[in-house]
Amino acid sequence: MNMRVYHFTSAKYAVEDIQNQRLKIARINELNDPFELLAADLLDKRDRQAFAKFKNQMNEKFGIVCFSGSWESPLLWGHYADRHMGIALGFDVADEKLIEVNYTTMRPKVKFDQQTRKVINGLQVLDRLIRTKFNEWQYENEYRMYAQLDKAEQKDNRPKLDGKTKESVRRPAFELHELRALLKLLGPYIESGRTRDVRDVVKSCETTLRCW
Repeated sequence: MNMRVYHFTSAKYAVEDIQNQRLKIARINELNDPFELLAADLLDKRDRQAFAKFKNQMNEKFGIVCFSGSWESPLLWGHYADRHMGIALGFDVADEKLIEVNYTTMRPKVKFDQQTRKVINGLQVLDRLIRTKFNEWQYENEYRMYAQLDKAEQKDNRPKLDGKTKESVRRPAFELHELRALLKLLGPYIESGRTRDVRDVVKSCETTLRCW
């Protein structure tokens, strides 16, 4: 089964996304919540220091593409679509490819090796924390996909919108073969010139995108 999800961005980057058939992958340290991956219960100062190191290591290896299960919230448009002047890209994505974010007030427990101070079962911890945010963020209704950055070249790090191969010296960091762009929702304050840019680039590209 597929799920309809939405990626909010500025009009400028949305046009580039359509032209390049890529979506930008955000590094963990670039996400708007400074407490991303820091939801763990870390009372010991040594654990906090060790976990900060773990987070930086994960930042070098993994990136995230963020979506919402809804486009209606004015907070989403204000926070992620250039203050209502941006665009929401709509996609149908296979359910198994999406990670649903869990909103909670409970901090997950993380275990550390007492000798090395390293996180035990690091990838499992990463997977659990990627799914966890404080409940005040629940208006986002967020879904995520994450990519291994070390499997790709760094210059061209935008996953393709339609999964087709594009001639390039650099490979995309993450090819979303199951991700298919279906529509674009335009913000109410988007500039008229940007609206024309969007419609023109949609017409010129081999895409199933529709503008609303």
